[in-house]
Amino acid sequence: ERRKKITKIVDAVKTKKNEEQSATTPATTPSLQLATPQKFSLHLTKIPYTATQSTIRFAFLQKGCHVTSIRLVYDTNQSTGEKHFRGVAFVDLADEISFQKG
Repeated sequence: ERRKKITKIVDAVKTKKNEEQSATTPATTPSLQLATPQKFSLHLTKIPYTATQSTIRFAFLQKGCHVTSIRLVYDTNQSTGEKHFRGVAFVDLADEISFQKG
């Protein structure tokens, strides 16, 4: 019984959302689908705790990779508020060639 009520609510919300979308999008206007740029991201682990964004970027540049951004993961000590590097990073690369080299 409860499941039926939830299903009715979900269907009503979907219907309302579809009606709102049709009301705001004229039928004569073709919808434009913009291509989402492909993202090339690497997840790095076991990085030395002394590493910085600069040293990671330099290592990738030596391999001929075009790095767009680097995100380092930190832990925060709850009692002192001190942050320390976990040895994990995410490196975003500009293109597939850099991704293959990385």
